[in-house]
Amino acid sequence: MSKVIVIANQSLFDIANQEFGSIDAAFHIAVLNQMSVTDLPRPGQHLLVPELEFQKDIANYFKNAGIKIATVTRKPVQVVPIEDYSFPGEFPFSF
Repeated sequence: MSKVIVIANQSLFDIANQEFGSIDAAFHIAVLNQMSVTDLPRPGQHLLVPELEFQKDIANYFKNAGIKIATVTRKPVQVVPIEDYSFPGEFPFSF
């Protein structure tokens, strides 16, 4: 087992893709760290990562290029109630 240090805006899926070249590893990382796969780790947090191989060529590309994947946006999402949405023009289907 090894450890990774989380950077800002990283999800478990980002870490899985970066370290293993596959988001499938996110589930293994979550279980190993007693987290839900949807939990957002804190920047600076140390996470255990299993000794697994998924897409080694993809993971090596990120490592060799020094790429750290961080795709999480923490901006609030605006929710528009469906009754406030008006369809432009005529709705193309009838019920």
